[in-house]
Amino acid sequence: MNIIEMRDAIDSFLDRTKSARFTDAVYCQHMNNAITDDFRDRTSNIKQARMYDFQSTEQVMRDLYTLVVDNAPLVPSGNNLPYPADYRYFGRLLVTVDGYTTYPLPCEYRQEGPLLKDAFRKPSKTKFYYVETDTAFRILHGGTTLQAGSFSYMKYPAIVTMGQESDKVNDTGVLQTNTQYIVYEDCVYNGTSYPSGAIFTTGLVTTLTDGIVIPTSVIVNCDMPVNIQADIVKKAAETMELSISEFNKSQLLQQQSEQD
Repeated sequence: MNIIEMRDAIDSFLDRTKSARFTDAVYCQHMNNAITDDFRDRTSNIKQARMYDFQSTEQVMRDLYTLVVDNAPLVPSGNNLPYPADYRYFGRLLVTVDGYTTYPLPCEYRQEGPLLKDAFRKPSKTKFYYVETDTAFRILHGGTTLQAGSFSYMKYPAIVTMGQESDKVNDTGVLQTNTQYIVYEDCVYNGTSYPSGAIFTTGLVTTLTDGIVIPTSVIVNCDMPVNIQADIVKKAAETMELSISEFNKSQLLQQQSEQD
């Protein structure tokens, strides 16, 4: 689902006749909270004791396959391979030193000194180690030059957004030609009706007959697997429904207070 389809799915769970329309920021906030909770629950066992963990089973990688990045190139800085900005969980690491490529072995800080002094275990031209620092993998090797790295990992989920209010275009605005738009509210463009969540690309016509659209370039969709997106929608709807309940309760208390 794209972000608009997720918003509409949330609305299907809410009693919209008894509550005012939420702002885009509120929808995104609750979706992002639900995404974070689901991701943490599946990978870190934070909320409840689970029989799975990313670094101990392949099941979580399969469940969150859309978040797995395969063979991302890492550019060396000396003997360091800086982490990708969205790196969350380790998968596998390949390094190339003096034209030789292999998987390096993990090494903890406290093991580095004894390792380098051990004639049988210390790094060589064909046996490498890596140490995880705050910002990079530090590669221990016996060769001359660290040339390249290839890293497979699980990334952080994307932070979803519907863009800014100023990004929306209605029937009084001007569309850009040859631009992809997502339908925010049912619209009519160039004689064709598009439902909420649909995507189309403009031609030479630069106006809408009706409705509201947003350039797809400014939105960020959920990158969790489709089956998990359904859970995220339900969780977001639950917390939004709770916020409605709390709001109605506060309104009732305020009315009672004014009457006393």
